[in-house]
Amino acid sequence: MEQLAEFVQSALASDSNLAARMAVFNSDSDSQLVTSETGLDISRSELSISESRFDKSDGTFFDTSSIHSASSVSTITHIKSLRRMVSYSFEHTLAKARVYRKLARSSTTKSCMTIVTSNTEWSQLSGLSLGQISNISVICLPIHSYELHNSHLFDHTQAKASDGSTALHSAAAGGHAATVQLLIKTLGANKDAQDNLGRTALYHAASSGNESMVRVLIELGVDKQAKDDKGLTALHCAASNGNDSMIRVLVKLGVEMEAEDNDGCKALHHAALNGHIIAVQKLVGNFGVEPESKDKNGWTALHYATANGHTAIVRLLIKTLGTNKDAQDNIGRTALYHAASSGNESMVRVLIELGVEKEAKDSKGLTALHCAASNGNDSMVCVLVELGVDMEAKDNDGCAALHHATLNGHIITVQKLVGHFGVEPESKDNNGWTALHYAATKGSSAMIRLLIELGLDKESKAINGGTSLHHAASCGQDAIVWLLITTHSVNKESVDNNGWTALHCAAIQGHNATVEMLVDKLDFEARDNNGMTALHHAASTACDTTVRFLVDYGVDIEAKDNHGATALHHAASKGHSSTVKLLVELGALMEVRRDRSKRDTLVLGIVNDARN
Repeated sequence: MEQLAEFVQSALASDSNLAARMAVFNSDSDSQLVTSETGLDISRSELSISESRFDKSDGTFFDTSSIHSASSVSTITHIKSLRRMVSYSFEHTLAKARVYRKLARSSTTKSCMTIVTSNTEWSQLSGLSLGQISNISVICLPIHSYELHNSHLFDHTQAKASDGSTALHSAAAGGHAATVQLLIKTLGANKDAQDNLGRTALYHAASSGNESMVRVLIELGVDKQAKDDKGLTALHCAASNGNDSMIRVLVKLGVEMEAEDNDGCKALHHAALNGHIIAVQKLVGNFGVEPESKDKNGWTALHYATANGHTAIVRLLIKTLGTNKDAQDNIGRTALYHAASSGNESMVRVLIELGVEKEAKDSKGLTALHCAASNGNDSMVCVLVELGVDMEAKDNDGCAALHHATLNGHIITVQKLVGHFGVEPESKDNNGWTALHYAATKGSSAMIRLLIELGLDKESKAINGGTSLHHAASCGQDAIVWLLITTHSVNKESVDNNGWTALHCAAIQGHNATVEMLVDKLDFEARDNNGMTALHHAASTACDTTVRFLVDYGVDIEAKDNHGATALHHAASKGHSSTVKLLVELGALMEVRRDRSKRDTLVLGIVNDARN
């Protein structure tokens, strides 16, 4: 408590009004004896004076020149009169708020104990900051000199506001160094107390840009590496705010430059993300921060600067600071890919001008052009092609930009790639699919029309022999099936490598509407290489609605494949009891062959169950 006494004495020396107030309540031993011996308890209301005694125009008090004679006063009456001569305009509010509550006094002990109460009302009514109120609450109300040594009589609880902040947070944010020192050194406040976001006084001081407060707090021993709930330190905060002066102070005071937040981001990432070029320069150029450091997603500062359009920082990192311009994140994507993904054409131009790898591929083999085509950003596609990016580059699946544009239904992009830039329209992926196959699968009639107009072979076959008609039927794209058969006159009877027609493809998937459309156009008894009809395939996959339709339409329910198996055999061998029952109901017969194969035995069991 000796430090608190020194603090009060210093305050008294710099403020005559406070000195006068102290003189009134601590004039000499006589006045204390009189008060003690009489046992009088002077009301707190006697501490306030009329508002007329406070000059609000210039913030000064009424004439206090006569106060200096107070040291010779030893009567209660004179003490009371002097109290009315010197006072603060907000004392009345403080008194009502009961900043201090009186203890039950004995004849030998007098003191008062602070209580937990809100500072907000005092600040609003007095026009003072919360930090100033903190000082006033300690040195501006009546205190006897011996009370400064009675630390056991004071309540030092760490009261918190609704946001979890303590008096220390408020004092630090407000720049009140004396209060901060008092709270930590004298009153024992928790110097690393966290608010509801996990932020300490040091974070708040850094956030407010108060360098002297940061120095004071670190000198007082706060945790320099303290992190909030997101893992952010004071240095992260300064970097995010672009406060390069604060960054310098924190680094010199020993704050960890490479500390990571919960996402693995360092101060450099935050500076780059928010476009603070000077902060980036100082962190890398002056303090030697690793420019290639990556967050948990593998992003470097270059990725962040690129994705957020900070061209100047991109130039700085590559040209001046020597950052790897083709650094890849965890999925293999470079700054160029991110620039294309965000649609920033000027950034793409800058990166290619700076010499990045134009054909860089991510872990899936995708280039910046694939990305632009997938997004349907035909303007970006034009820029990339203009800058020399390979239009025919393929990803790991063998897909070119044309495939991606088609798959995602971007007609204008497809038009530009084929019609304007002349990409190969018949380009095939690893499965032998052309853009037309993709269009048929996705069900885009407009895309089908465009591709055929652009000259794509409508009978082109994939590696498995399937055409665009097979693909449309397999996916149940009725409109495309109808368009291909009626408008574009594709070969309806075309078969793939298994001998499947479009009807087989639709039946095995249970696309009944497509089956109903095709039975009038194709041979509904057509057999594949294994002798199976559409009914065999529908039964093998338990597509009961299609099975019923085909039988009702006239497909032979007793038709046998190359191994002598009927639709009933196929349903039973796959364990589709509902389909077996349906076929029996529709009149399927079971003829047991002489060799009594295992399949026949299985079928017999299921059929008998069905009949019972």
